[in-house]
Amino acid sequence: MKTAPQKFWVPTGIALAMLALVVIPSSVTAGPGLSNSAANSENRGDKSSPTNQFLTAYKSMSLADWLNEKGMSAEAADLYTEALNLFLKVSADYPQWQPAVVSFRINYCRAALGGGARKALSVEREGTPDPPSPKRYGGQAIENQQPGSTGAPHAGESAISNRKSEISNLSPLNLKLQQAGIRERGQDYTGALAMYIALLEEFPKEPWALKGACRCCLRLGRIDQARALTRQALTLPLPDANLNLLAALVDCHDGRYQEAITLLCQSLKQNGASPEAHTALGVALAALGEMNEAQEEMKRALVLNPKLGDAYYNRARLSLRQYPADHNTPRVHYQNALRYGAAPDPKLDALLAE
Repeated sequence: MKTAPQKFWVPTGIALAMLALVVIPSSVTAGPGLSNSAANSENRGDKSSPTNQFLTAYKSMSLADWLNEKGMSAEAADLYTEALNLFLKVSADYPQWQPAVVSFRINYCRAALGGGARKALSVEREGTPDPPSPKRYGGQAIENQQPGSTGAPHAGESAISNRKSEISNLSPLNLKLQQAGIRERGQDYTGALAMYIALLEEFPKEPWALKGACRCCLRLGRIDQARALTRQALTLPLPDANLNLLAALVDCHDGRYQEAITLLCQSLKQNGASPEAHTALGVALAALGEMNEAQEEMKRALVLNPKLGDAYYNRARLSLRQYPADHNTPRVHYQNALRYGAAPDPKLDALLAE
């Protein structure tokens, strides 16, 4: 089948960056001496534990901090609220579990919502509680203090120590995944990719490393490598929604839109609340001439994430193709795309200026 020229954006820009931020795991499916089935069973059983609930909240809070640094304060506020509610739930359900640490994080999120990240940072520097004890949460005691030390760290050191201790209970494999994820969030895609590939040399079927490596390859434009990674990922017994999505993005790039649609339908069956999957499905449908269906998928994506620049850009392109004489509607969509971080498109600018 002859495919249409690519005139739309699959979510390899902002949306893929957001996908990278939310999929860094707090536990992994396999490790040395642990089978996939055993690990999955263990993880399913631990999801309601206070440790995992705390880590889920902590990830939302860390993502909110990252968004604040990027100037996306509205998006950050949503995640600070989510993290606050999760920390409050841990406090209510497990009042005896690390109350000082949980209380501190509640105050941190409230400060962020009330006065922004700078106020929250001052809370962290001035009021950080002692890290959790090693036996209960993997914290680390203060050792090797310099002569003359009072035994208490400076406020800034305490904040750093607390941040580190909160994730110090991670397994060696998961710690490496977290380190790769930090590089990826910092847009060091080359460095992150090298770390993911090193992990895959040791654990060829590690799904989190496969997904991370594929995301980095897409961001770096290394499509051949991304294609090989997705083929490897699809041989796993149960590829998850994000693996199917990433494989579909590669198919969209290759013009294999029907194959992409099959993968995206499976991805949405697994996770119907993925705006990235709806966006990619809209792109594939548009390439096959299904314009109305494509518009509906973009609308669904924006219902799930009203600030997804890629979807607004695609709506602008779709509107212009469907109604060439109407420049007002696509112009509004394009302005929203730019507002929410999409890169300017000189060609679309020229079309809308006619």
